Amino acid sequence: MTNLIGELRTLAVAGTNDYSLGTTNYWTDDQLQTVLDRHQLTIVREELYPVEQYEGGTLVYKEHRSQYGNYETTSGGTAIFEVENAAGSTYATYATCATDSAD
Repeated sequence: MTNLIGELRTLAVAGTNDYSLGTTNYWTDDQLQTVLDRHQLTIVREELYPVEQYEGGTLVYKEHRSQYGNYETTSGGTAIFEVENAAGSTYATYATCATDSAD
């Protein structure tokens, strides 16, 4: 969640104490995490799209991306991403996921 909070701070130009209302300072990391959690999206069985790459003049498809960006990562070692083959068998599990938010 740290990466998402950092990106949100950058996009919103939001510091940890930009303003106060009464005795409460806005926006702490916990406050931003609460807002991000309200807008979370769970993605199940999304088809990934291949990215063309060339190795020694040969076209290969080693990288596949999601249409959604800004995935949360974990450092706890828990697999939160599974990649399945066309038959539905688990191909690999990941604790982090690269995204392509430019598309």
